[in-house]
Amino acid sequence: MKSLTSALAIYGAFSTTRQPLGITDICERTGLAKSQVSKVLATFREQGFLDQDPVTRKYRVGPMSFLVGVAYAHTHVLTRQALPIMRELVDRCGHSAVLSVREGDTVFHLLAVEGPFFVDSRWRVGMSVPFHATAAGKILTAFDGPEVLDRLIAAHGLPQITPKTITDPAGLADHLAEVRAAGAAVTAGESAPGLVAIAVPVFGEHEHIRAALSFIMPLQGYEPDAAEAHVADLQAAARSLSFRLGAETYPFGTA
Repeated sequence: MKSLTSALAIYGAFSTTRQPLGITDICERTGLAKSQVSKVLATFREQGFLDQDPVTRKYRVGPMSFLVGVAYAHTHVLTRQALPIMRELVDRCGHSAVLSVREGDTVFHLLAVEGPFFVDSRWRVGMSVPFHATAAGKILTAFDGPEVLDRLIAAHGLPQITPKTITDPAGLADHLAEVRAAGAAVTAGESAPGLVAIAVPVFGEHEHIRAALSFIMPLQGYEPDAAEAHVADLQAAARSLSFRLGAETYPFGTA
């Protein structure tokens, strides 16, 4: 089992980067020996889960990884329940809607429905996103246990992505308390210049946080006075999705 755990750690190194990785890169990320890393990478390459560039000798995600990822998205209960709700939301409001989740210490976008006001942001489906600088990341952190914030800071730090990124732990904790009280998070230029995101929580059984539902829009088309209406639209959709996932109540917005 130890060898399997090591192999999965090597494979998992590709989940948080969009750049090819060499053997040395992976050794630095995992702390494993080069000989072990080399053998594991060769096996994943032979099975189609990784590709290797013949010139640079670096590895990137292969076609079998894509097929497994697509199967995950298609069979996930969240995507099955969320897709019709998100389509209706986008048809009605025009803004692109995104469903995000946290797995372990990684926040990522699971599903997106693009609207006519689509903005091509740097954060796309399948990509991990910073928990402290995105509306979805703040929602998923604010509505989980208090120990989660400390763990995420220890794992990722609070890097400054733009001048507007919150990098002070105490300041972030106070901000997340406000997010939790409001039932919504709004970010403007914190993870990418010119980008606004508004997110609300999605709950499941026992009112446990399951996901964040967001609008993503360009800053130039964002009107702060409309934020309340955007939050109301998102909370109405999140309420419907939460009930489908087994929640008995949804504490924000109006039914």
